Amino acid sequence: ADHHPRTTQSPGPGLVDPGALAALGSVAAFLGTRGASPASPTADLLTEVRAHIDAAREDVTLSSELSSEVRALMLDRLYDILWALDHLRVGGPEAVHAAAERLVGTVMTQASHKEQRSPVIATVLKAAGLAWVAFKLGSDVSHDLEGWGKIIELLPGQGS
Repeated sequence: ADHHPRTTQSPGPGLVDPGALAALGSVAAFLGTRGASPASPTADLLTEVRAHIDAAREDVTLSSELSSEVRALMLDRLYDILWALDHLRVGGPEAVHAAAERLVGTVMTQASHKEQRSPVIATVLKAAGLAWVAFKLGSDVSHDLEGWGKIIELLPGQGS
């Protein structure tokens, strides 16, 4: 697995916008209603999650719609998810959930409203959602991904 050196520092607790935290809390609450911890996802689902994360990394890397700072932050958070996937025995599903939640929080706090409406950010959020849901529900994720998309549309700066 690739290891990515951190290029940015995590924000301190006082630097996160309360509105963004409320939005992230809503996403977590919605996803938390989907059931208790299941068995681990299948190998096929893990491959699919990695493919979505890799596609998001590629889109972020090539994006001209995102500032270099936001691109670096997005890449750091995507690599955090990959690290959590590579080290499941260390952090378990909770580490994948936390990495996906940090990515969504970073989008909401660091990307401008214009950047948040970018198709690249939509790809990043979908990848984070898939990683989160895969470890919440195992292989039964299709219904929840539809719900995740609706939640993303309701977040500030998303939708029309």
